[in-house]
Amino acid sequence: MQRVLAQAEPWGFLKLRAKDLSWGMLRSASARIIEYYESQTDDQALAEQKHALEKQKETLVDVPVELLPFVRELIAKFRESRESRD
Repeated sequence: MQRVLAQAEPWGFLKLRAKDLSWGMLRSASARIIEYYESQTDDQALAEQKHALEKQKETLVDVPVELLPFVRELIAKFRESRESRD
């Protein structure tokens, strides 16, 4: 397991089940994550953020409570139309 983590991206341990992780593995992975982000240049950090936004398929939005039923209905209709196309 340790070898797999060393080869994975710094946060690869998050894909493992909690019971498979020891405190030592968590400390080691945490240290790698900190080192990864502290060693990034501003340009690298910006590129990573842009890439993450491009992959994003959902987001959170503040909606007035009185509009929530309409928003839910709209989302349901959108999902239905998308499923019928597939």
